[in-house]
Amino acid sequence: MLGEMLRPLAAICLSAAFVTAACSPVESASIAIRVTMDDDWAGPIRGFSQDDPPEWVRALVVRSSEINTMGCEEPHCDYDTVASVEPAWNEMEKDQVTDRRFLLLDVPPNAGEGDPYLLQVASVVSDDSENRYVDACGVIGGIELTRGEKKAVDLFAHEDDCTMLCADDMRCTANRWCLGFECQLEQECASDDECPEGARCYEYSCTGLCGTDSPECRNEFVCCAGVCAKSCAS
Repeated sequence: MLGEMLRPLAAICLSAAFVTAACSPVESASIAIRVTMDDDWAGPIRGFSQDDPPEWVRALVVRSSEINTMGCEEPHCDYDTVASVEPAWNEMEKDQVTDRRFLLLDVPPNAGEGDPYLLQVASVVSDDSENRYVDACGVIGGIELTRGEKKAVDLFAHEDDCTMLCADDMRCTANRWCLGFECQLEQECASDDECPEGARCYEYSCTGLCGTDSPECRNEFVCCAGVCAKSCAS
């Protein structure tokens, strides 16, 4: 079971609040996120460990329709975000029951709009020169929220910096392709085994797209809004 594989990582909670014109909350939806590091991660990656936590946690929420990597300077893009924060770990609130840090973000409910959210969460640390960098990152898609809804999702994080977000291959620059809602380097192939985990070889190129006219996802990846990913919020 997934819960048995979880390391002692942070539980990051996001709140989706609906606010009236008078700025008084009516009903809210919330997302509880469990972050799991890939099995092959190794030190000195700090990830989201409670014992050796990051210095900051970066979280951003983007509508799928707003993702456009044209003009981006890899690996960073200035997305038109629904929410974007980077609080210091030690300044994040603690849950009184679990004693774990948590983070709250306000975003509008989006169920029924046909435009699911993507959530990116990153572990941010600093080097000897006090320059900030990301040592672990994860993305989950298919997030749709109604007023009052409470949803738990499992986000898988990998080592190194975040790559450009994507909702399909057309959102990636040049000949890159979309897998796990992150743009991947172009990769030719002759068989599935030559492709990254979760992707398949299709017409001599690796692909992470899925659906009616696309190959199925491999390695227990799921088809999430047309993209193969380790997990999905829908």
